[in-house]
Order: sequence, then C-alpha cells, then structure tokens
Amino acid sequence: MGEGERETPCAILEFKKLTDNFNCVHYYIMAFVDSLSTEAVNSQGLLLGCREIQHSQRWNQQAESMAANSGQHPRAPFSGSKIAAFCQEPARIGNPYLEDVFLQGYLESRLPPKVFAGVSMDLERFGARVKDEIDSLGRECELNPPRLQQFDAWGQRVDQIITCSAWKRMKVISAEEGLIAEAYERKYSSWSRVHQIAKLYLYAPSAGLFSSPLAMTDGAAKVIESLGIPEPLEEAYARLTSRDPRRFWTSGQWMTERKGGSDVANGTETVALKLPDGTYSLHGLKWFTTATDSDMTLTLARIMAADGRAEQQDLCPVDREDKAGSYDTEAPPLNSSLVYDANPILKGKL
Repeated sequence: MGEGERETPCAILEFKKLTDNFNCVHYYIMAFVDSLSTEAVNSQGLLLGCREIQHSQRWNQQAESMAANSGQHPRAPFSGSKIAAFCQEPARIGNPYLEDVFLQGYLESRLPPKVFAGVSMDLERFGARVKDEIDSLGRECELNPPRLQQFDAWGQRVDQIITCSAWKRMKVISAEEGLIAEAYERKYSSWSRVHQIAKLYLYAPSAGLFSSPLAMTDGAAKVIESLGIPEPLEEAYARLTSRDPRRFWTSGQWMTERKGGSDVANGTETVALKLPDGTYSLHGLKWFTTATDSDMTLTLARIMAADGRAEQQDLCPVDREDKAGSYDTEAPPLNSSLVYDANPILKGKL
C-alpha cells in the first residue's frame, strides 16, 4: 500500500462484491427479458416477429460500463436463444391392480389359494378396464357435474336432474362388473365380500364419485336381505343385485333432516299418513338426499296414528317409477327389524 493511501475496511469490500454480483444478476435478467421481447417464436421455434425495445439512457450506460469491465455485452449470452413452447405430459395411470403390490400381498395372505387365483385374475382384468375406459369416464363426470333443471322453456315445473352420458355409462359398467352383485352371488362364499370391496377399491379413485350411489345401493340390498327379502321387495332386491344393465337399479338413502346428527330415532320428523286405499303418503323435509337420481331409495318416516300421534319410526322403500316427476312405489313403508319387531308389510307410495 502506497504512502498516503488508506486501507479499505473489509466490510466495505464485501459490500462492494455483493453489489457487483447483484448488478451482474440484474443485467443478465434484463438481457433475458430483452431476448424474449425481441424474438417471438411459435411451438415449432419459427420466428414470428420482432419488436425493438427502447432502453433508458441509464440502462445503456450500465451496459456500456459492464461491457468495458468484462469485455462482453450483457446481452451476449442470450442473443441467440430461442424459447420453444413447453407442454407438461399428462399423468397416465397403469393397471391399478398390477401396480398395487400391497393389495396383491394382502389378498394372497388372506384368501385361500384357489379363491385368490380367481379373484386376482378378475381384478387384473378389471384393472385394465379402469385404465382403458373407466378413468376417462370418471374425468368426464367430474368436468360435467349433475345440474337441476327446475323449469322447462314454457315455465312448467319439471325438477329434472340432468347428468352427463359418462355418468349413465358408469351405471352400465357397474352392472356388467357386478360391483354390487359380487357380494350377494357369493361365488366365493364369505370371501365374495372381500372380492367386491377390492374391486370397489380399484374403482373408486376413477369413478367420478359414482361410488357414492353404489354405496347406497349396497346398503339398500343389505337391508332388504337382512329383513329376509320380503315378497313386496323381491323385485327391488333382484334389480339392486342384477348384472343386467337393463334391469339394474341404484338406490338412494334419504335419511338426514334439519336436526341432523346421528340420533335418527329422535331426529326424524317426516310422517307417513295412511290413505283410504291402504297406501301411505309421506310428508316432511329431507335436508340431504344421497343419490337423488337413483331408481329407488330408502327413507325414514314415522307412521301417523288415527289420533294424529306419530308412532314408531319406519324404514320406507320408495320405487321411483313415475317419469312425470312424482315418486310412486309398490314397495311399502317397512318396519325396520333392526330396531323394532317386524310388523306386517304395509303397501305405500310417496
């Protein structure tokens, strides 16, 4: 250090280095933006046009200063770059059964060997259908959710639920694949329920939420079966567990009312009034109706006595046959043997 020169503090030197680095990064960013602005390219990298950028006097001074210090123009590294279009590859699923080693291992460890061989073959086949057909249908269902049309173009009340074609196709596939029937045919005895659940496990992520009406359908079939499949409900049970898409029914569950909660015994206010012809009419408000577009449903109501008192709570199967919008049924409000002693089956309609 020469005489009279003062030593520059280290902190100032470090600050100067940081400032220089920052300026360098700033210049390169500006140069990159400049290259994007002056050359527009399409997805094939073809030049579409140029637009001159007018830099400020300060920018030009900084660029000249940097060029003098480094011997390189700040825009030089990017002057010949071309930015092509980038498209992210869509996600592609494989066969969900073949890719799920945990499911395969669980089934193999729990099922008898002969049962596992048959179940595994069916799940592999079904997994291929999920990959090739069901997944795209589920995506279409999610993009086109159901909508309620309350009035037609002439102002008439119709209350029609409009669903997409993929949703209707899901119902056909559910019947063909026996997603409900599998558990009730008992091909593999008590292991048939495991087979059904494994199939639904592969189906649900790609189902577009059609797994919800299937859950309600399974519940309705189980309730009817647990009651001994009474004669008036034989047709409904046969349809709920059918593999024929032309006969297959889905079922809803219309239980929840405004009081909500899990205490359905005290929370149900809907009443069933006996009519002169021996049928019943239901009166009340259901706050939430699952699978509203189903072919039938199970709902809760209290039988109204002759003196106007609401008696025991009953489970009421409702067959939705009237295409005009009202709900008629040949199935009765049925006393639930799960809670009460079984009563004679009653004929009813909604």
